[in-house]
Parts: sequence; C-alpha cells; structure tokens
Amino acid sequence: MSAKSMPAGKSDIRAQNVSDLPAIEDLMAEAFGAGRHHRSVRHLRLCAPVDKLCFVIEIENQLVGSIRYWPIMVAQKTQLLLGPLAIHPDYKGQGYGKKLVSHS
Repeated sequence: MSAKSMPAGKSDIRAQNVSDLPAIEDLMAEAFGAGRHHRSVRHLRLCAPVDKLCFVIEIENQLVGSIRYWPIMVAQKTQLLLGPLAIHPDYKGQGYGKKLVSHS
C-alpha cells in the first residue's frame, strides 16, 4: 500500500476476526520485516493470543493497525504480554497505536 493509496478518514476499532488474519500478517511484514519470526519474544508465546484482547483499527474499511495480547508465564504466574502492536508505516506517529492500547 503506497502513501497515495492510503485511505483518509475516521478510524474504527473492532475485535479481530479470522478473516483479518491475512491482512494482519501483511501488516506485520510491512511493519517489522522478514526477521520478525526470529525475535526472541516469539519464544514466550506458547499458545494462542487472548481473543478478547485482539483488536484492529481500520480507516475506511482498510486495516491499518493491530494489537494482540498473549498469556505468558513469569515467576510461575500467568501474565499478559502486549504485542505485537503494529501500525502500517504510512500511519505511524498519528496516534493510532495509542488508540489501540487505550481501547484494549
């Protein structure tokens, strides 16, 4: 998605659904690059993310951001790990990440 093709308008936050997964994967690739699968934080995520804490942000029905939380064990206690939080590079610095964190 180029800057010229980016939609402008009101943002909407909603729960992530299965049909969003390909767009989220594309967003993660765009935001974090090919090496994202080799980051050490991925080893902490031993199960699926918490569905009720997975959200996307859209502008004119175009997915431009995603947030997920994962259960992890720390000191024998279940904790939540925020991340990834991804915003399409053309929308970074415009407050969409803050909106997702506040909403979640």
